[in-house]
Amino acid sequence: MIGGYAFTFAAFLVTGGRLGDRFTYRRLFLAGMAFFTVASAACGLAQTPLELIVARMAQGLGAAAMVPQVLALITALFPPAERSRALAWFGVTVGLGAIAGQILGGVLVQADLFDWG
Repeated sequence: MIGGYAFTFAAFLVTGGRLGDRFTYRRLFLAGMAFFTVASAACGLAQTPLELIVARMAQGLGAAAMVPQVLALITALFPPAERSRALAWFGVTVGLGAIAGQILGGVLVQADLFDWG
């Protein structure tokens, strides 16, 4: 499941960046966000392991559309003197989000809030 997400994200990252150059960063970011959101709902509604794996791979596609747009916008909007700080904060945010997602996901599964097993 994690490998499927990572594979689709990595495989389409360059394509996502190129599509942002062609169709504007904002438009592709919003499309990627919408696609990622729908894929996230599909993950939550998955009934079989295969459905979950396919939905996670779809999330990877959505992320591959979003992430290059953020980096391109940072590069375009921040002057050279401030760009390194903005990119550093982006890296910190992505790193903490990746760690927090794994930890909080485990906590939520362990908590079994709605007794769903």
